[in-house]
Amino acid sequence: MDYTHEILTAMVDRYERRKGTSAQNGKPQRAVTFDLAKYYPIYRDHLSEEEQAIDDAVTRLSSWQMVAAPRSAQGYYTKITLRLDHIQEIYEFLGRKPAQETRQEQLHWMPRDKTRILSPAASPES
Repeated sequence: MDYTHEILTAMVDRYERRKGTSAQNGKPQRAVTFDLAKYYPIYRDHLSEEEQAIDDAVTRLSSWQMVAAPRSAQGYYTKITLRLDHIQEIYEFLGRKPAQETRQEQLHWMPRDKTRILSPAASPES
């Protein structure tokens, strides 16, 4: 399983959900954190291959500077934080566009005259 993409996707989804609400309130963007043990209870199983795969994924993301990931005193990652100063690189790595950009593109392709969509008189059968 590719935990690298899965972790980043979950964090970017959370970032996008928060982005609109903080902009509306005029408040600065809060840090986006991810609790590994909460989302992956297997991460606490220190003998499993899955735990090692998760740990390796976080190590890669941290080395690519996409997340900040301090280790606990026991040597395990606990909460990791999305590096918002690298958000554009993160979108590119995931092969996705920011939700706001996607919405703007969708609006561009919508018909300009909404009455044509809503009005039965404008249908071609009439």
